[in-house]
Amino acid sequence: TGLVHVGIVDAGVDTLHPALKSFLWEIPIAFPNTRWDKGSVGFDYLKRISDPTEDAMLKSHGTHITGLITARALSLWHTQLDGIPLKDHINVYSLKVAGVYGRSGEYGIPDFSMPSQALDDGMPNRIGLFNLSLKGVTFRMLRKEIIAYSRQVLIIHAAGNDGLDLNLKENLDCVGCNGTFRNGIENVPLDLGRVGTPLDNVLFVAALDQSGGLRTDSNRGDDVVEIAAPGSDICSTVHGGHFGVLSGTSQAAPIVTSTAAIILAEHDAFPSEIKERL
Repeated sequence: TGLVHVGIVDAGVDTLHPALKSFLWEIPIAFPNTRWDKGSVGFDYLKRISDPTEDAMLKSHGTHITGLITARALSLWHTQLDGIPLKDHINVYSLKVAGVYGRSGEYGIPDFSMPSQALDDGMPNRIGLFNLSLKGVTFRMLRKEIIAYSRQVLIIHAAGNDGLDLNLKENLDCVGCNGTFRNGIENVPLDLGRVGTPLDNVLFVAALDQSGGLRTDSNRGDDVVEIAAPGSDICSTVHGGHFGVLSGTSQAAPIVTSTAAIILAEHDAFPSEIKERL
């Protein structure tokens, strides 16, 4: 019976995609302390405007993530997802932090404070679930706020595609989570080989291959990465109203986020409880 608002911190979205339009959350008011406009479906942190339209150079990354969270491809095979109907229970707000920038037309995340700002804006403003299929959020001040909202907000984070063991101390800086999303290493016995487990309201996701094992390029380490999901040739929405396949932990994370959103719509529970159920 519940409605869950999911913040997608990514590259934006094809706002005209017919499979996604009904899932986009048009915010009902102009929230204080943000620049989000009333009626907007997202915010572009590069241009500082309330238009999260994804740039074509980003190869539909954000649009693909949005389709996975809203289960658009999955619903083609499992029609009961639309029989709920899911759009009445999951709305998404696109927090665009990657795009084309600079005079020479570079693309990516131009300023890694942008994902931090997106989370900082979203956590107090009715977004209880976030998907981060990206690198770069490395601000320790943000860690304090994530902890402060540990009873209201759950963050699903892609583990990354570097093929690394994140349990190892030398890989602490990988996936842009050096202290931001993990318990401080000063409180972890280093003789056990652990370098910081995720915060109670953070879940890192590895990617599975077609055989059900971990992809060779997926980061791992069971102290840090506690769950895995399909991440090879995953079908979802792409630009122009179409569907296409992409691979990686970027695809695995939103499958978990979609599951978490359904659970949250069923149960008004704390993030740590949802995480434990997942």
